[in-house]
Amino acid sequence: MDSKHMHQKNGKLRRDDILPGEPHTFVFKRLGYKTKTVKWKFEPKQTRKEDVVLEKVNFSLKVESDPKDCSVYLDDKNVGKTPREITGLDPTKTYKLTLKHPSYKPWSSTIRFDEDQPVQKITKRMEPKGSGQIEIKHKAKTTIRKKPVHRAYGELSVNSTPWGKVFIDGKDTGKLTPLIKFRLSAGKHTITVKFNSGGQRTGVVEIKPGKATKRIFHR
Repeated sequence: MDSKHMHQKNGKLRRDDILPGEPHTFVFKRLGYKTKTVKWKFEPKQTRKEDVVLEKVNFSLKVESDPKDCSVYLDDKNVGKTPREITGLDPTKTYKLTLKHPSYKPWSSTIRFDEDQPVQKITKRMEPKGSGQIEIKHKAKTTIRKKPVHRAYGELSVNSTPWGKVFIDGKDTGKLTPLIKFRLSAGKHTITVKFNSGGQRTGVVEIKPGKATKRIFHR
């Protein structure tokens, strides 16, 4: 009310200190709903009851890939192939988006509603299977395969309040919190969460081989 935050209890708001005789501006906000602004004027000693109904909104997701024709899964349900537009998504839910192709490694990400982007666009260049192997041929045309160097890996899960984008060692992962079981090389890494409503938090985690590490950030 009048740019001051009001706390609700059991879905109801009550104020007993409203000045009469002048209009007051009330702004009602809730994730997944359209913001509603109203102005009310109160008379001295007036008791007033108002019911406010917010309109729910949905959001859309446009998915593109290189190469095309990747299978698109939303919460492990096949919804078609790229390029694909998915509409009518619930803004109060978190979705798991997965892309699969027979010749490429599968890719997954967490999708959440962004008030600034009612239509979210995801463009992903897929990584070929078997990448990292090197083929060397000598004069006798005998093929020698050099095995890739195997590094130790662990898993990292990151959550935050509020949600935000996850950066690891200064690089944008393209993922949002909650980040679940993200494969990461063993050792120390700098984790930064840039919150959707502004601000960020940074911390250092140590990933141990074959172990799962969890970290929570609060603004």
